[in-house]
Amino acid sequence: MGSSSTEVSYRVIALKGLLRLCQIRWCIEDSDIALCVQCFDDVLLDDSHEWNDLKNEAIQALVEISKIAPSTVTDIVLPTFLARLPDSSGCDQKEYLTILEGLARLSVERYISETLVRRLLNKLTIVLQAADSSDYPQAILSTLNFLLTGRDLAHDHLLNIYYEALVVNLIKRAAMASVDCDPSAALTDAAMLETIGRLAGKIVNALDEDKQRFVALQAYTLFTDNRTPFVPLLYTQELPHRQRQTIILSAWLLGTVGVVAATSFDTQNLIRELTRKALLESVPLTRQYVLRQVALMINKFVPSTETYHVLDLLRNPSSVLQKGTVVSERTVPVMFWIAKALVLRLERTDEVLQYLLSQLADPAHGPSCAKGFEILLAPDELLSKDNGAIIRLLAGQKVFNACVPHIARETLIAKKAIKPNYLVALSGILRYVPAGVIMSEVDTLVPLLLQSLDLEDAEVKAATVNNFIIIAQDSPKAVEGHLSSLIGRLLRLTATRDTNTPKIRFNALHCLRCLPRKFSESVVVSYRTPVTRGMVEVLDDPKRHIRQEAAQCRAAWLVMDDLED
Repeated sequence: MGSSSTEVSYRVIALKGLLRLCQIRWCIEDSDIALCVQCFDDVLLDDSHEWNDLKNEAIQALVEISKIAPSTVTDIVLPTFLARLPDSSGCDQKEYLTILEGLARLSVERYISETLVRRLLNKLTIVLQAADSSDYPQAILSTLNFLLTGRDLAHDHLLNIYYEALVVNLIKRAAMASVDCDPSAALTDAAMLETIGRLAGKIVNALDEDKQRFVALQAYTLFTDNRTPFVPLLYTQELPHRQRQTIILSAWLLGTVGVVAATSFDTQNLIRELTRKALLESVPLTRQYVLRQVALMINKFVPSTETYHVLDLLRNPSSVLQKGTVVSERTVPVMFWIAKALVLRLERTDEVLQYLLSQLADPAHGPSCAKGFEILLAPDELLSKDNGAIIRLLAGQKVFNACVPHIARETLIAKKAIKPNYLVALSGILRYVPAGVIMSEVDTLVPLLLQSLDLEDAEVKAATVNNFIIIAQDSPKAVEGHLSSLIGRLLRLTATRDTNTPKIRFNALHCLRCLPRKFSESVVVSYRTPVTRGMVEVLDDPKRHIRQEAAQCRAAWLVMDDLED
């Protein structure tokens, strides 16, 4: 270990040797293990080098030693690491990110993890005393989130400590900071609120039913009382955005409580009030969290006998507003988040999907509705099974079977201006449907997907090319009759840099490279010349990974023997 710092390979070998000695219990005493731990600690705290093989091996060695001597690691490594963490947010990121990364990787053993959580909580309290920037406290919270992930918090003897410190106290401080009653400006940052909410939700999910009911009651008061200037967000008129964005915390609290919390509030009125908030909110991130709450309330807490109220709200979201209020461009996301909540639990699915499909023919709102179909099956961190959401396994297949035949029929007769709406909607549906379901209707889908490659929407084109890669690999016969159209479109995608993103160009090249392996030479050899010529221009692409893919694609086509020659 005393070799030159540039001789990394020698030092790695020496480090591994020390670790082996430490693992032979009869060969080395505890005091010698402590010396080895101190040596590994010095390697990790050496600022002269970035993370390399030596530091990775040192971390792994400490993890292994912590299994046989956890107290030694706790007494030596944690104090020296924590002492290097600054007490204020006005510092260089490199100064604390390396330390936090090392601590997170080291906390494999439960004893070390619990000790580290307590000490990071103390450090967080100090940092938040006057934190202007949210980067450092957010990094500490992310480390805490990592430490608690994967642990059985429901049976953790420190759960109440986590609940008081990270749920009650921290969320209350964030609420007070929104009305300038807390010195930490970092608690008013939206990204910081998301991190707090994500961590609090993990803890709330592990609480017993009584505490979850209490949390549900505090979801909008955020553990404040009438003596504070903080105003709960519901049933209030316009508030400053710093107060409105605390709805991010409310979303995480409501999203992670169980169904038992449904008795804590009037579900129907709350859904209507949240819908009103979503229609009036002007900040995209805040509006997104309000919409997620609408979907959560409908999916988790509305009984089947009352879903007809929800269906009425889906058809006319603006009914919750006062007459004369016009927010037409915001009604479409509301419709699709309400629909998502019902579709995932397979409740009134046919009625919901028929109504949404009928909106695609609307000249005014059709394009917005087409993009909304992506919302229906997209995974969501809040609306998940882990948080108690009702998500049926056949929801994706139901949406596919109900929508694809309708879209295929309407595409044939739709006007030129309306046809892209159906193709964009199809792309949004296929993005989150299993490949096996797509294969069941592949003959119907291929002509529609070819037309989707002619659209201007970059996300649609990228997703469509991915679908063709899957289809070409699993069902090449379905593509064989359309090879000429497919190859011509893919070559245009690779050559046009102005309108096609690097992702589209790379996916198109990858799809072209797959084709020679999936078809006989007699089928694809006639396309060899135009493909190899098309690659010449792509080999000058400014993106290195695209040039590399183009070279591999050209080689894949050149290795074929020309039957005519």
